[in-house]
Amino acid sequence: MPSQRDSEPHTPEKCIKRHEYDTVRKSRFFKLFDSRQNGDSLRQICKNPQIDLHPSTGRRWLKERDRLGDKAYRRTRKISKKLGRKYILATATLDDLLRKDNPLNTKPYETVVKELYLPIKPRTLQYNFAVRKGARKYKKPRI
Repeated sequence: MPSQRDSEPHTPEKCIKRHEYDTVRKSRFFKLFDSRQNGDSLRQICKNPQIDLHPSTGRRWLKERDRLGDKAYRRTRKISKKLGRKYILATATLDDLLRKDNPLNTKPYETVVKELYLPIKPRTLQYNFAVRKGARKYKKPRI
């Protein structure tokens, strides 16, 4: 039986992260693609020395342009409705605390956090109520 030191390492190689090309290269690609002749293929356009990218990247850019329009010419950040971290507190917990028959409804945030053993600070609970539910304690209605 061979020892572990004699065998090759089993650690997988790092995944190569896809980087986004600059705006100049994208613009050149779209300009060449739009002004192509009948015999030019996507692969030939991608092999152009000014562009030099993989054909699958070109296909992805064309799909993005169909979907996004002019925004596809520039670098775009992740497109999503919800950016950032997920909330620690479940929506059901917030709904339960907002019910009128809940005895903790009228208690201060510090008490609610202590009694329910929530893994958050009172200020976080206040923020969750205000942002996610539009609920605010101790505020008089505007006249």
